[in-house]
Amino acid sequence: GGFSQGKMNGQGTYTYRDGTVYQGDFTNGKMEGMGTMTYVSGNRYEGLFSNNMKSGKGNYIFNDSSRYEGNFLQDKMDGQGKLVYPNGDSYSGFFTKGKQTGKGEYRYHDGNIYSGDFVNGNFSGKGTLSLIDGSIYDGEFINDNMEGTGIFYYANGDVYVGTMLNGKYNGCGTYYYAN
Repeated sequence: GGFSQGKMNGQGTYTYRDGTVYQGDFTNGKMEGMGTMTYVSGNRYEGLFSNNMKSGKGNYIFNDSSRYEGNFLQDKMDGQGKLVYPNGDSYSGFFTKGKQTGKGEYRYHDGNIYSGDFVNGNFSGKGTLSLIDGSIYDGEFINDNMEGTGIFYYANGDVYVGTMLNGKYNGCGTYYYAN
């Protein structure tokens, strides 16, 4: 790339001591604009940079073949995005400082789907878990567990209305049989 007043400007390539390579735009010696960062680990980021950090729209491919497509802020997944795991599971929704936080949907590779609130990567808050057998739980979650009040609609037509603790009936509740 080019230099202006001793600082990199324009298109260029920078190789870090650890072998990480950045190819892309520089402004006043900083990574600014479009670029690609290839890490020694095998991870790779393609997208926008600001002030030497991933910032804006981008794609991150992890060395385990997980991939993230969405927004970044200060080098972290932040804002709307989609993360696909090697086993086929995927999360679409909001991220805050690299964690799934806010509204989102987690699709398991086996067909089960959780849609609702996330806190620090866990199902937490109001949500709906739809199972492949046709059963549906609509209610509260804490740290990936059905916990609090909710309604469990079983595939056979039975319904449980009440409280849950660690994914099990707990406290007050009513079980309605389909027959």
